[in-house]
Amino acid sequence: MEKKEQKKKSYIWVVFLVYIALLLGIMALLLQHVSKVLVIYEAAQPAYTIASVADSLSANGIGNSLTVLLPNIAEEDPEEQLPYTIAVTEDAPYTAYETVEDYLAELNAEIAQNGVQYHRELEDYSTGAIRYSLYTGEHRFAETSILPGESKTRLKLLTITQWVPQEIRLLREAPKCSVDVTMPAGNVLAINDQPVGEEYILGAATLPGLDYCRRYVDIPDLVSYAVTDLYRLPKVTVSDGDGNILAEYEPGETAEEHFQLQGDHLKLDLQPAEQEMPEERKQYVLDCVETYSLFFSRDLPGATGSTAPIRHLFPADSEYLSLAEEYRRNSMGYFDSHSRTHFVTEEADHYIEYGEDCFCCHVYLEKSMTIYGSREVIDKTDGTYYFVKIDGEWVIADIQ
Repeated sequence: MEKKEQKKKSYIWVVFLVYIALLLGIMALLLQHVSKVLVIYEAAQPAYTIASVADSLSANGIGNSLTVLLPNIAEEDPEEQLPYTIAVTEDAPYTAYETVEDYLAELNAEIAQNGVQYHRELEDYSTGAIRYSLYTGEHRFAETSILPGESKTRLKLLTITQWVPQEIRLLREAPKCSVDVTMPAGNVLAINDQPVGEEYILGAATLPGLDYCRRYVDIPDLVSYAVTDLYRLPKVTVSDGDGNILAEYEPGETAEEHFQLQGDHLKLDLQPAEQEMPEERKQYVLDCVETYSLFFSRDLPGATGSTAPIRHLFPADSEYLSLAEEYRRNSMGYFDSHSRTHFVTEEADHYIEYGEDCFCCHVYLEKSMTIYGSREVIDKTDGTYYFVKIDGEWVIADIQ
C-alpha cells in the first residue's frame, strides 16, 4: 500500500514538473513574442522614423531623392525592413548665374562637415502629420513631414503604426546680394564665369568732354549693369574684347582696388580714371605742348610764315590749326622783341586713358622770356590736352 502511494506521488511530481516545463516554455515563447513586438513598436515610433531620415541624409547627402529603410510592421521579425523613397524638391528662385546644383554642392559640403539634425515643429491633429525642420549645424535647410500609415494591433492593447516620411522640401534664405558694374562698352562682364546678358543693363552714358575726340576715334560709352537677387556674392570678372582680364573678384578674398564691397553689395566702377602716366608718353606730351607754345611766341622756326611747324601736332582738319593761322596773321607782334626763351616749369599729370586710341592729361608750363632786353615775362600754359591716335601717331584733338 505504501509502495502504491509512493508511486502515485512520483507520478504527480512528474506531471507537475512537465506542467511547469510546458508553462515555462509557453512563457518563454510569449516573452520572445512580446519582445519582438516591443522592438517593432519602438522602431516604428515617429522619432525613429525622422532619425532614420536624418541619418540617411548625413550618410548620402542631398540628391533628387532619398531612400530610407524603416521596420516592416507586417512582419514579426524586427530585422525585416521596407525601403521608402522620398522625393527632394527645391523651388527657390535663381538667377541665370546661380543654379540649384551650386546650392546642393554647397549644402552637401555643410552636411558632410556637420551631419543632419532635426527639430519637431508641430503636429496636424486632423491628418496626424508631424512636421520637422532639418538642420546642418545652425543652418535650417529643409522641412519634411511624416504621416501615419498602416496600423496593426498586437497583444490586444498595443497599436503599432507605420510612420511614412514625406517629401523633403529644401529651403533657402531670401536672396539679398547684388552686383553693380559700370564699365566701357565692348568689355565683357561675367558672373560665375557666365557672360551677363543685355537684360541686366540699366543704361548707357556718353563720357563728357570728348566730342572733338570722337570725330577721329571711337570712344566706348559707359554701360551700367545691375544683377540682383543673388544668394551669395559671386565671382565677378571683366575682360576686354581680347579676353584679357581687367578686373576680377573672388568670393571671400579681399576686393581689388576697382571694387567696393559694402555688406552684401559689390560695386565695380571701371570708368576711365586717373592713373600713372608712362614716362615716355609724358615726355612726348610735354614736347608737343612746348612746340605749340613756342609757335605762339615766334620761337619756332618757320612760325611766322605758316602753321607748317605745328601741323604734325593736330589732325589735318583741326580747328586749332585754323585758329593758329588766324593768330599768326594778326596777333604775333606782341612777341617781336624778346629773347632768352626757356621753360622754367614743366608738368604733366592727371593722366586718363579712354580706350586704346585716346587719352588726356593736364599740362602746366611756365615759359620765361626777356622783353626789351631787361624785363622778364612768364607765359603760362595751363589746360587739359586730349590726344587721339590717327594712323599710328598721337595728335592733339582738343584743348580745354
